[in-house]
Amino acid sequence: TQGRPTSRIKYIWDTATPYQPGRGMKSPVLFPNGTSIGTLYTQAHLTAELRATKQTIPATDVDGHGTACASVAAGNGNADKLPTGLERKEVVGVAPEADLIGVRMGYSGFENAFALSAAAEWLDKVAGIAPMVLSGSFGGQYTGHDGQTVRERHLSARFPLTKAKRAMVIAAGNDGDNGIHAMATFNATGKMIRWNSATNGAVKFYFDTADPIEVTGATVTKLDRNIRDEVNPITNQRQITLAVVAGQGGVQVRNASGKATEVHAYLLSDGGGFYSPERSFSHLVGSPGAAETALTIGSYDWNDSFANSPLPQAAPCLGPDNKLLPVLVKWLSCYSSPGPNRSVGVKRGASKPEIVAPGQYYTSANARSNGVTMNKRAVVDPTGYYRRMNGTSAATPYTSGIIALMFQKKPTLTFGQVRTALISKASKTGLNPFIETLPNKDWGYGKLDLAAVTAILGSL
Repeated sequence: TQGRPTSRIKYIWDTATPYQPGRGMKSPVLFPNGTSIGTLYTQAHLTAELRATKQTIPATDVDGHGTACASVAAGNGNADKLPTGLERKEVVGVAPEADLIGVRMGYSGFENAFALSAAAEWLDKVAGIAPMVLSGSFGGQYTGHDGQTVRERHLSARFPLTKAKRAMVIAAGNDGDNGIHAMATFNATGKMIRWNSATNGAVKFYFDTADPIEVTGATVTKLDRNIRDEVNPITNQRQITLAVVAGQGGVQVRNASGKATEVHAYLLSDGGGFYSPERSFSHLVGSPGAAETALTIGSYDWNDSFANSPLPQAAPCLGPDNKLLPVLVKWLSCYSSPGPNRSVGVKRGASKPEIVAPGQYYTSANARSNGVTMNKRAVVDPTGYYRRMNGTSAATPYTSGIIALMFQKKPTLTFGQVRTALISKASKTGLNPFIETLPNKDWGYGKLDLAAVTAILGSL
């Protein structure tokens, strides 16, 4: 009731705020020396905070991203029923009866990613016999894009397809229209890879062989002390990291053995990209979305209005062969990161993303502290309680909400059964602008639109 609110959030594990006696409790997982990894707040702590006249818990979402994602999955829309609200149906999440558990993995980003596997284990434990969906709207381009990092292997092991009442849903990423990836084949004659970096950064090269690779060029001469050359012990493939300075650069890669070799290069800097023809709009699903069992989600454009006003027309984005692609409702979002996974043994070219869900645009909950919007860049509606949300980060909790509805109808579903239902009943038509045979690197197995959702829920 008004003035006596009760938190819908069962727990918030804030890994970034140091534990203080009398405020929350120690984290469920401790450092080896016994120090708490942040602070854990229970539903009782959060309810007391909501009813208090003075705020005592520091803001646990300083960007507003997690709050927005949670509302897409399970928001109840109650703020829009207040006297200043607009009573819109579109602010209600997909599964408004679901319980929520929040885990803050860093201060303003993902600095505490080391705790991801521990958080997954804890979530599995506290969910108990209740069905649970891990929804992860995060990721990055810093790995081999093959799902074989220790972190990704841990997640896949914790969420096998045979496990009942559990699912793991991860965002594909928003780098689909960024030219940060290059792909080429070469042998003893070598291949030139050229880039333009807006800032000082790095280029990471991943090869499909353990053979020694010669890397030559002016950039290497200047920065050879910063080269890291190693063979990944898990994949038995060579990877080289090269520090680069802002501006144009390039190196030649060569396999002296003469063996045909495939290289994937990723530019890790704040802006810039590779030059054609080696530039490739593919193999861009981030980590941990590349994890083998993760249900990885791309985004399509589905809504052209916010706060009862039309959204401004988005500029066309650059696609394959340097073609400008329009931004049209029902089309793939230009930013949606394409797959497939990079080649590793028998898992060569695993299909990623699995499906594409609506991500562009939502009206989602706006994170505030004492009435002040936390993210100053957020586009907020007239009520102040809701903001515009966009990206594969939004498509992911939408999918998680659909899975919550699936579990509500049939709690005993395994992750494999959930996955099969989603990819088999995803819509296979109207997949513009990429209409290659499915599964493909852009749409995966299809689109999670209303027709698909109706078929999925109707089949249970």
